Amino acid sequence: MSMLQEIRRIVGYSLPYVYVESFRISNTNILHGDVTGEVDTSPEFVRNKFGTNKIKKKNQQNASEYKTDNVFEVRVKLKVPELLNQRRWYQLSETGLDIQIIQSSHPELTELILRQDRIQEELIPTELKTFLNTKKVTIAPNLDLRSYASKEIGDDVLCMIPIDTIFKANSNHLSYFVYSQMGDRVGTKTVERIIDGGRYNSTSVSYYLPNGDVWAGPVHFHEGTGWMAGPRHTRRAHAVLERVEHNNVKIQDFRIFNALQQEQNKVSLSREVQERRVFSDLFLARDDTSAARGLFVLDPLRLLATKSRFN
Repeated sequence: MSMLQEIRRIVGYSLPYVYVESFRISNTNILHGDVTGEVDTSPEFVRNKFGTNKIKKKNQQNASEYKTDNVFEVRVKLKVPELLNQRRWYQLSETGLDIQIIQSSHPELTELILRQDRIQEELIPTELKTFLNTKKVTIAPNLDLRSYASKEIGDDVLCMIPIDTIFKANSNHLSYFVYSQMGDRVGTKTVERIIDGGRYNSTSVSYYLPNGDVWAGPVHFHEGTGWMAGPRHTRRAHAVLERVEHNNVKIQDFRIFNALQQEQNKVSLSREVQERRVFSDLFLARDDTSAARGLFVLDPLRLLATKSRFN
C-alpha cells in the first residue's frame, strides 16, 4: 500500500473522516416536554361523500410509540484525524472545519438522511422535524496539533482532535450521522445506529484489507466482487475488503449504575436489634365468676442484671 493510500485510509480523501469513539448514555433531570415537540394524538375527522364524519388515519410519523417517558442524556465522543507535517485539511479555511452531528429519533427520518450527502432540513417533512436534532462543532484553525499527537505514520505524525458534545433523547429509536464540512465540500458520512425498536444495536461491522489492517474509510459493494475500498467503484485499483461483524463496544449505558445505586441504598448491612424485655405484655381474661384475671411473665434474672443497683 502506497503512502497516499495509507493517508486516505486513516485521515480521509479530501476532508477528514470523523471517528466515533463512544456513546455514553446516562440519566438526566430534564423534563420530558423540553426534549422534543409533543406528538399530536388528537383525532382528525374527514367528511365522506355521504356527509358522515370519520376519523382520519394519521401519518406514522405522528405515532407516539417512538417517544418514551424515559428521558436520557447521550454524550457523543468523536475524533478527527490530521497529519502534523503533510496537512490535509487543517488551516485550509480561515473559518476552520465544521463537524456536523445529527441525531435522528425516528426510523423514517433515519432512512431519509441516509439518502442525503448532507443534512438539508428544507427537504425534511414538517412532521419529521420534531425528531431531528443537529449540532455543529467548529475546529478552529489556530490549534496546536502537537498537543493531539497520537502515533507515527512513516515520517509524519498522526494527530487525533477530540470532540465532545451532549444530546438529550426520549425515543425508542436513535441514530447518529457525523461528517466534516468546509464550505460546500462535504466529507464521508459516518452512520451509527444506537437504538432500534427500544433495543440497543449490539453488533458493529469492521472492514479489513488483505494484509489484515483495518479499513476505516468509505466502502462500496461491487456485484461479483463483494465489499471494496472507496466510496464508489472505479477503474483504478482498489482493495477487496473482508466484512466482519463483532460486538458493539461504543455504546456505554451508565444508567444501570444509577439503578444499582438506588437498590444499594435500600440494603442495610446492619440489623436493628430490639432490647430484650424484662416482662411481657399483660394478658386479661375473665373467670367463671366474671372477675378479671391478669397474666404477665417476668424474667427476674434479667431484671436483676439490667435494672438493679448492684447487678
